[in-house]
Amino acid sequence: MAHAREMSYFPRMTDHQSFARLATVETHRRGTESAGRVCAVVDRAQWQQKFIGLHLPDAVRILDWCHAAAYLARAAQAAFGSGTGEASEWLGRQLHELKHGEPDRLLENLGELSRELGDGAELKIVKTSLEYLEKRREQIRYARFRAEGYPIGSGAVESANKLLVQQRLKGPGMHWARENVDPMAALRTVLCSGRWEEAWPRISRKRRKSRQKSRQKSRQKSRQKSRRRRECPRRHSPASPVRLTSPPRSSPTHHHARSRELTIPLQGHREPATHRPMPPIHPAPIIPGGGSLLAAPHCLPLSPLLPQYFDAHPPGSRRLKEKAIHSYAGILREAPVTTKVSTTDE
Repeated sequence: MAHAREMSYFPRMTDHQSFARLATVETHRRGTESAGRVCAVVDRAQWQQKFIGLHLPDAVRILDWCHAAAYLARAAQAAFGSGTGEASEWLGRQLHELKHGEPDRLLENLGELSRELGDGAELKIVKTSLEYLEKRREQIRYARFRAEGYPIGSGAVESANKLLVQQRLKGPGMHWARENVDPMAALRTVLCSGRWEEAWPRISRKRRKSRQKSRQKSRQKSRQKSRRRRECPRRHSPASPVRLTSPPRSSPTHHHARSRELTIPLQGHREPATHRPMPPIHPAPIIPGGGSLLAAPHCLPLSPLLPQYFDAHPPGSRRLKEKAIHSYAGILREAPVTTKVSTTDE
């Protein structure tokens, strides 16, 4: 029985063409180019055959024992019935021949079984198993492989998937962004391959250099931005007029009154953003009906205003109304636009 030692891994979340190209570094590090004999245990996936052909075409290719046994089990169940004694007896003899005998005798037994069956679905299943194993005749010589100490199963690869990927990336409640999967898998590979002490100092140096370059770029952008501000001051632009709608209020309890519109141009120009002072907050006198007067240094005194925000508050909340009026004045100073503001008066 063969025992694997000094195992290394290379997981990536990508397509098989990119994976074959990226795995070149790991295959060269393990010395496959100069090795006397390399074995590759594969299943029926065609991309695995292409992977071996790319890196080492003369490698000994071995079909996974479980896959070959599964095809024999399908043929036995189709010919003798699922769960019958005859199927179990026939399958036991063929598995023993597969593991300890020659593949030629096994294929002859499958051919005899197919000739005994009539036309139907059972014959199709047996022929499929026979054709699959005939194409891989050289890959199912398990007696010779075991005598030379080669592995005949891919259990190490299956367990590596659980060890590297599932235990670290598929825990309960874990969610990963796609761009973070490969970096974490790479760190997990270094740890499980026993190369952490060797690789981590290089990784740390690379991370420090990357952070230093990022800080230098940030400082350079900040200096360039400051230089552009000094060389090209911001031009002043005239302010836009503001349209106000003031619906009169006939009584304290009646809110559906006729509205009137008033357009007032704002005076002056905008100041540069770097030297713009905060707009002064003037006391807004309260008028009957819950409205107030809005005054700002860059616009004319406006008629009584009552923003729509006040409709959701009782008339007595004076502080909230004054705060909203002052905030509205700040908005007008930052970006004057044409808007509608409703107010009511008795």
